Amino acid sequence: MVHVTAFEISLVLSSALLHALWSASIKGSRSPLGFNLLQLAPPLVAACLLPIWISPAAIPLEVWGIVAGTGIFHGLYFYWFARALETGALSVVYPIARSAPAFLPLVAIPLLGETLSLRGGATDSRRGGSHAARRAASGSPC
Repeated sequence: MVHVTAFEISLVLSSALLHALWSASIKGSRSPLGFNLLQLAPPLVAACLLPIWISPAAIPLEVWGIVAGTGIFHGLYFYWFARALETGALSVVYPIARSAPAFLPLVAIPLLGETLSLRGGATDSRRGGSHAARRAASGSPC
């Protein structure tokens, strides 16, 4: 059994709080999509400065492919999350967005040959189940 310290728990809870506050800030902005685009500035600056310390040729081609794929999917997530926040209530959009990773094994297992541990499966089932229970309790179709 893994022992988790109070400090580690506080880091996780602080991260969750900051994430929720950031999402509420996006929702409360005049332009959720524009607000979300502001998140691109730090990674773009870092990408421009990266060649100062690391030669792009020193990074394996596979890594560049992973970076490109991750960037595309992250960009789509930012776009659709912002669009959902423009029209939906934060109390509906945020839990759906947070439970979305529970569905990744449905793609990763058949397409990438990933395996899912019993613990991982239990966690994903809990996420999906809590989302379904919330929908049923609220009468919301989403």
